[in-house]
Amino acid sequence: MAATGRSFWPEDIDVDVLSPREILQMQVDALGEITKGLVTAEVTESVDPKDQRVWLRLTMVAPALGNYRREILTVGYAADLYYPARVDADCFRGRLDTEIREMVQKTASLWLAPGEPVAATDRELEALVKVVLRSNEVKAVLASLLAKSKETLRASGKAPPANS
Repeated sequence: MAATGRSFWPEDIDVDVLSPREILQMQVDALGEITKGLVTAEVTESVDPKDQRVWLRLTMVAPALGNYRREILTVGYAADLYYPARVDADCFRGRLDTEIREMVQKTASLWLAPGEPVAATDRELEALVKVVLRSNEVKAVLASLLAKSKETLRASGKAPPANS
């Protein structure tokens, strides 16, 4: 039966919405492919029993450096709802919310609501993750891990992956 009357639901409802874990896992897969496994990533999960918040951590891993790990970002949300999801990363710390909103707008062409870096939807979370992964802080960590990994592999007589 067709609905009658006026709908006040948002016009941009997306039935193909992604969970925070799915969004981060796509980035894990992409990094491993881009670096040919020289630097990989992983998503780990913990639950804070006090406030029942889930915390996902995206961590870079350098297998050639004894599986050295460097946390890149965390995403936190209530155990019963994925959104809103709060993002924490080095590139956001110490910045005004207006600076963060401008970073998101410049990198992902999306305006966030004022306040901390919090995503109300998967599209907003993707934008925040994109800002973090393209930040100078993450670029520096990735460049360092790639260079150190290649140097270590060469010193041990192992060739790094071709074209890396």
